Amino acid sequence: MEQTDRAARYMTDTIGNVFYLIAAATSILIFAGWNSLRDIRRKTEEIVETRLDTITQKYNLQLQTLQETLTQQSKKILDNQNKIYNTQYIHSLWMRSNLETNPQSRIDLYDEILKVNSNDAEVYAYKADAVLDMDEYEWALNLSNKAIEIDPEYGYAYWQRSCANAVLGNKNEAIEDLVTALEKSPHLRDEIDGEELFENLKESEAFNKIRA
Repeated sequence: MEQTDRAARYMTDTIGNVFYLIAAATSILIFAGWNSLRDIRRKTEEIVETRLDTITQKYNLQLQTLQETLTQQSKKILDNQNKIYNTQYIHSLWMRSNLETNPQSRIDLYDEILKVNSNDAEVYAYKADAVLDMDEYEWALNLSNKAIEIDPEYGYAYWQRSCANAVLGNKNEAIEDLVTALEKSPHLRDEIDGEELFENLKESEAFNKIRA
């Protein structure tokens, strides 16, 4: 609005200047010997048309620039509104998932989050955790692989894959994933003794070294 108002004032001031220019030009033409009113009129029209054409071009350029700026700003505002809404929506789904004790209900909530953001390693890792509670170990393995593919530095994804591998009898892979999980997330070491899915690893010397 400010730019439009400026452009309108600019147009008004310029047109006023044009009429001053016409008066001056007419006086000059008369002194220069242009005594014919037809010649004066023709020359004056040429001056006015040239000047108005220049003004119109400048005004259109300013208006186009203003329109492009407003379009960009409107797009940014809409994008930010969508981001805020999605962030709030995802946060509410996480809060609900933390209160759920039923694995399938948690999985449904994680799926809702993935509809909004399909590239979230944390969601895949926590979904793998829920799937493990349902004894779906192959599915949990695939979900953990997806989480690691998205974020190779996310330690909890390696932990979930270690659990799945341990139950499936892939002891070496389970140990490797556990080591990687602890390197990337050292706080998980406190969870080792309480993890029931590591039961198959308790006879492993490598596993006991990790626990020590």
